[in-house]
Amino acid sequence: MSQDPFYMVQADVQSSLRLLTNDHTRWKQLLLETNTATNDEFKWTTKELKKRVRRHEETLRDLSNSNIVAEKFREKYLLTFDEIESRKRFVREANATLDIIKQDFNSPTTHQKIESDKQKELLYSEKRMNIEQDSRYSGLQRAVEEDNNDYLRDNMMMQQRYYEDQDQGLDILSQNVMELGEMTKVMETEIKSQGNILDRLGERAAKSQGALGSMMRRLDRFMTQTSSKVQWTLIAILGVIFLILVIISTTILKKK
Repeated sequence: MSQDPFYMVQADVQSSLRLLTNDHTRWKQLLLETNTATNDEFKWTTKELKKRVRRHEETLRDLSNSNIVAEKFREKYLLTFDEIESRKRFVREANATLDIIKQDFNSPTTHQKIESDKQKELLYSEKRMNIEQDSRYSGLQRAVEEDNNDYLRDNMMMQQRYYEDQDQGLDILSQNVMELGEMTKVMETEIKSQGNILDRLGERAAKSQGALGSMMRRLDRFMTQTSSKVQWTLIAILGVIFLILVIISTTILKKK
């Protein structure tokens, strides 16, 4: 009996069913406590449980077929009715365990929870998308505001440079006006000085003319009293003196 392959397969199935039951318990916990639409462990556990359930079903079908053959040829395999019944009971109990797991997979409560989680995730995704769009819009708005600020800053800098250039031009103009004023004062002083010189020269010329007129009158009286030869000599001398005075006056005026 220890060499019967049924018992070897039975031991493997029992061990595998214990692990399957533990995973099924964990799956139910994840179903109740997590968002099944986003929880990776729930998705992986669901996939693995379904795959292992299918394998166990195939194994149990093989065991069920072997039980049919063993029951038909019970005497050949030296099996009692109790042993045949025990094998059938094991297959039924194992299938019942698999049925419980499949029922949990297909129950309305499970589908309702999964659909509810999907709706929550969909709403969350839409909300997150709206937030991202708002964030992008806010980023775009910030970019536009920054561009506007840069534009205003550039305009302010240009206006400031323009005002600085104007101030610099006004400073240069003011300096030129001051220099022109100084030159005007110098010219005014020079003109006044030259006017004073001309006035003095005019006074001197008037005095000289008066003296010359007085001398000419005296000369006329003298001429009337002297001979013609002496008169012409005196006239020549006086003419030379007059020319010398005129030359001296002209030279002085040119130097001033």
